Amino acid sequence: MQDRFVTVDEASRLLCVCKTSVFNLMKNGELRRVKLSTNKTVLLASDIQNFIQRKAAEATPAAA
Repeated sequence: MQDRFVTVDEASRLLCVCKTSVFNLMKNGELRRVKLSTNKTVLLASDIQNFIQRKAAEATPAAA
C-alpha cells in the first residue's frame, strides 16, 4: 500500500494539537519530516499512525 503525505495542518488536526506542537515533535525526533522545498514540510501518514499507536501503548490502563 502506498503511503500518502500529510501537511502540518492535517497532522495537527489528526493529533488534536497545535501546529507548534507538531513542529516540536519533529524537532525532538518523535515525528519525521519530509522537506519538499524551503517552505513546504510534510509528514507520512503512516508516521502519524505509528506515533499514535506508540503513545496509546505508553498510556496507563484505566482502573477497572
